[in-house]
Amino acid sequence: MIEPVSEKYFQLVYVSQASDDLNYIDLTSILGRSRENNTRDGITGLLIHRDGFFIQLLEGKSESDVKKALARIVQDHRHSMLRVIGEWTHERRLFTTWSMAFHDLDLNEANYPFIQKVFSDTMLLTLPNSSDFIGFFDDFAQRAELK
Repeated sequence: MIEPVSEKYFQLVYVSQASDDLNYIDLTSILGRSRENNTRDGITGLLIHRDGFFIQLLEGKSESDVKKALARIVQDHRHSMLRVIGEWTHERRLFTTWSMAFHDLDLNEANYPFIQKVFSDTMLLTLPNSSDFIGFFDDFAQRAELK
């Protein structure tokens, strides 16, 4: 009997520092353009902005699609010091209905200790593994009020 082929999705997480002059209009512009491009390219994900930093999960059917989106992001002057901190494949999308979900809030340490660790360890000397990220983003998608 032939096993059905299970679809895998490529997922990538990066962190970056927001530019000092980033404002609400910039965030709205980032989201508008991201949602437009991601819908066209079949990319979904979540962008979190907190205390002058971004962390973003991008996910798509192919690594090349996700990395094309990342290449556009790298060129954006509204942030710097971008660092990819995780890449993996997963059997499902975590943000199936969000071309780019967004959350801009100081996260409560009691509710999200994992993300506190990522944001507080600026050198990221010990990177979390993919299951830690997947667990965080999956939990976040279930609990958070996303825009």
